[in-house]
Amino acid sequence: LGGDPSSITATDPSDIKYMGFNGPTWAGAWLNATLDDFRIYNKALTEEEVKALYEEEEEPQIEPTIESIKPVEVTTKAGEKPQLPSTVTAVYSDGTEKDVAVVWDAIDPSLYENEGTFTVEGTVAGTNIKAIATVIVEKEEEEEEEEEEGENGYKITVAFNMNSLQPDRLLEAQAVVKNLGGSYDKVMAIVALYDGNEKMVNISYTAKDIAKGAEESLNAGFRLPSDITNYKVRVFVWDGESLEDSNMMPLSRVVILQ
Repeated sequence: LGGDPSSITATDPSDIKYMGFNGPTWAGAWLNATLDDFRIYNKALTEEEVKALYEEEEEPQIEPTIESIKPVEVTTKAGEKPQLPSTVTAVYSDGTEKDVAVVWDAIDPSLYENEGTFTVEGTVAGTNIKAIATVIVEKEEEEEEEEEEGENGYKITVAFNMNSLQPDRLLEAQAVVKNLGGSYDKVMAIVALYDGNEKMVNISYTAKDIAKGAEESLNAGFRLPSDITNYKVRVFVWDGESLEDSNMMPLSRVVILQ
């Protein structure tokens, strides 16, 4: 091939073999094809030997790789840490999909303190492609407690901006007061924080003049400490416009949040 043979040795001139030719006993047909690669052995190979050669030369199996990761979406309430999934769906180069473990980056609590949207990245082993989670922070439903007209002649509704005390968050309480015929025009809403020993540790208040038949909103609050174990908030509605000049006459029952 590609040259002239330097020597030829025939052990049995009557039994010459040809490549691509089945011999005169089979009508002398030549192979109607082109040989790309061939080997010459010193014997006829057995069935097992031919099979072993075939299996040895099979194309190597290529492991599919991750080409993309499906994004996820999570919803939470303001002030509540979002619960991200432990797995995400990876799409592989062979078109298959598989759930794989993911490790999410740490989330700054300020990101879910208020209503809005933000994203978090996650790491999946074996790829540099990042998992993406979109977190939707919904406004927390306000906790309301309502008191109908009592003996003092006021209708009072108290609402908070959270359902329970949450560390490092700004607590806001709103008292909507309607004077249905009460004898006090000056009304004060007091928000007080108590620790586990029932000691008052913070206080905030606001006051307004509320004429008979009128309705006003009184808002007060403060930022809660980082440790609020066994803490509670009490809201009082009293007469007066300051703690100093109030007769400490309660115009409603005490509302508690803890």
